[in-house]
Amino acid sequence: MSETWETLHTLSEKSRFRLVKMLLKKELCVHSLAKKLSVSDSAVSQHMKILEKSGLVRGEKRGHYMHYTVVREKISDLADDLQKLAKTEKGQCCEQEEHKEECEEHHEKGACEEEHDENGCCRKE
Repeated sequence: MSETWETLHTLSEKSRFRLVKMLLKKELCVHSLAKKLSVSDSAVSQHMKILEKSGLVRGEKRGHYMHYTVVREKISDLADDLQKLAKTEKGQCCEQEEHKEECEEHHEKGACEEEHDENGCCRKE
C-alpha cells in the first residue's frame, strides 16, 4: 500500500486535488488550468510535474502547449485500495489466505510485529 500512500500524499495538496478534478472533466493545457485556479502558469507546471511523476496525469505536447489528461486507471486503483481499506475488519491482519490463520494467532498472543508488509501481513519470512 506504499503506492497508495504516495498517491494520497500527492493529492493531499489542495491545488493538485483541484487540478485532477478539473482534468477528470476535460483535457486542458497549463495556461487554461492556471486561469481556472487563478495562479501562475509556472505554479501549475510545478504541480503537473508532481502529478505526472506520480502517474496520476499524462501530458502531451501540442504545438507550444502541453495538454494534460488524468490516468483514470490510477484513480481506479486508488479507489480499489481505499475500498479494501474500508472493508478491513477490526483485528484483521493478513489478506493472504495462506497466512491468515497464523497472523490471527500472532495477534491473539500479542506476538504480532508492528510492521506489516504491503499485504497487511505481519508474518516475517
